[in-house]
Amino acid sequence: MAMSEQEQFSSQLDSERLAWLREIAGKEGREFHEVLEAAIDVYRKHRLRESLGPELFAHLEAVIERMERYHRMREQKSE
Repeated sequence: MAMSEQEQFSSQLDSERLAWLREIAGKEGREFHEVLEAAIDVYRKHRLRESLGPELFAHLEAVIERMERYHRMREQKSE
């Protein structure tokens, strides 16, 4: 997913879930916000799969993968 401008927000989460996310961040050597963003991305992907259906979602994933490979290839050529 393309990186967009970061916006600070405030929310609440039960202490068990918050501790679990912090533990993951620590074990993986990542920032807390990175783990939270990854969790949100997984949830969004799950919801998209539900709304599109498995066949259309699989096609969409294949198209996105091809686009990502193409962009990586172009970036390598421009270096």
